[in-house]
Amino acid sequence: MRRECLLGTERISTIHGFDHRDRAGITLARELWLQGRPADALQLAQQTVTEAAQMEHPITLCIALIWAVSISLWDGDLDGAEARIDQFIVHAESRSMGPYLAVGRGVKGELAIRRGDAAHGVETIRACLRELHEAGYELLTTTFNIALDQGLLALGQFEQSARLVDDAIRLVERSGDHLYMPELLRMKGKVLLSLPQPGSCAPRSILPDYLPNAGDATKRSDRSNRPSRALPRARKRRISERPTCF
Repeated sequence: MRRECLLGTERISTIHGFDHRDRAGITLARELWLQGRPADALQLAQQTVTEAAQMEHPITLCIALIWAVSISLWDGDLDGAEARIDQFIVHAESRSMGPYLAVGRGVKGELAIRRGDAAHGVETIRACLRELHEAGYELLTTTFNIALDQGLLALGQFEQSARLVDDAIRLVERSGDHLYMPELLRMKGKVLLSLPQPGSCAPRSILPDYLPNAGDATKRSDRSNRPSRALPRARKRRISERPTCF
């Protein structure tokens, strides 16, 4: 089924349930962020959401909104992310889109963790992941695993956090989502620093041998990866001050 409509001076085609131009636009916005062009990314994300809303096509708008939410979260704009996810949930409910509703609740859980309510956020994301697994919807599994791991760390559940981050890394190695590997490795380092240390020696290597290759991804951006590039200075000192084990 094909529908064409005019928006301004441009022709937009909707094929098989969603508009490919808007989907390409929001994908490009994410790529601009990863390339270190946050202002361009935010502008394009807003433009894409606005155009999708003008089409009055709920699925197209939901696709634009959920990926625009990811850019708002990368930018640290929690209020903007919440406004968009609320809009996403309204449109998902209007068409009884079960997996999308679970995604909306999962993002709400991530927002709760970022705002300090880790217990509620962890429970919400766990329920979300169960629903998405049952529905066979795995598109955002890695994203929610990272958020869940952050919540477990905040709750002091370090062993569960360590198991989860290892599972998430194996999932990425097997199934893709490699753009999240640098963040997962950063999270693994943070988890291992948080684990009780038997004796006084740190492990000889807390990250996989392929870290230099995965780390190359962080060179592609400026502001977009700045919050995740390094551990706090105090924790860096803790690593450097530990004796080497043989």
